[in-house]
Amino acid sequence: MKSQERWDFAQVLGGRELIRSGAILFILGLPGHWLPLPITMAVWIALILVIAFLCLPVLRVEAGLKRKFKD
Repeated sequence: MKSQERWDFAQVLGGRELIRSGAILFILGLPGHWLPLPITMAVWIALILVIAFLCLPVLRVEAGLKRKFKD
């Protein structure tokens, strides 16, 4: 939040990254509907994927900010 330009850039990039992350997570979750996994294993896999795909957009936005504004 050092400037309005950085804030606007981060909001646009963050939105795109969250949409991309959600789409990938959706596609990765589809096979779980048909795979006969034990419920405990399915929950752990889902938890790991959700956490990973929530962290990924944040890391990509931070990298994008550093790349664009070279701080």
